[in-house]
Amino acid sequence: LADHLFYLAKMEAVHMSADESGGEGAQHPPVYHYTPPAWQSEQLRLFFEELDQQYREHWLRPSGRRRSAGNPPRVRVRSAKDADFEAVAPRGLPRCFYNQEWVVRLKPWQVSDLDIDDVDFDLAMHAMDAA
Repeated sequence: LADHLFYLAKMEAVHMSADESGGEGAQHPPVYHYTPPAWQSEQLRLFFEELDQQYREHWLRPSGRRRSAGNPPRVRVRSAKDADFEAVAPRGLPRCFYNQEWVVRLKPWQVSDLDIDDVDFDLAMHAMDAA
């Protein structure tokens, strides 16, 4: 878990997708559509989707205590838009976090500036559970 947190801490709100409301009509819980940043690999996107799902499940059925008051976590659905090419990419993440098709389109100085970590990193949830 510490390895995951080390890299997740490098990502700020500016590096993530922007949520858009679900449009007209009230829904509860509200549904937010998001356009993933172009820099994110599919593996990282799936990791975030699984993390969101586990968080919603934990909120609904917390272990050893009652559910907290307040609004439930957001329901996030990937929008039909391809990717957000304006999103800023964080520096120093493992290579598997970055979309390699996006990386190859960068200029050499941009790739160098990303300071990509060549560490072999497993983004699967089982790796986080085992840590």
